[in-house]
Amino acid sequence: MKNYFFCYDQRLADFLRYEKNITYITKAYADKTLKKFYLFPVSDELQQAIDEYAMYLKELLSTR
Repeated sequence: MKNYFFCYDQRLADFLRYEKNITYITKAYADKTLKKFYLFPVSDELQQAIDEYAMYLKELLSTR
């Protein structure tokens, strides 16, 4: 499953979808927990977007 990124964080999924225009493969619910997740194909673009989001969160939290 290294070719796929399971995203359970709605804010991150929204960032990837709407800010970075990264298309997900499917949206589903985990069998045991019923938590919604988005499944993204792994790519350099995806990793860069996740890194950018992490930096944004780090900066946001450091200003509090």
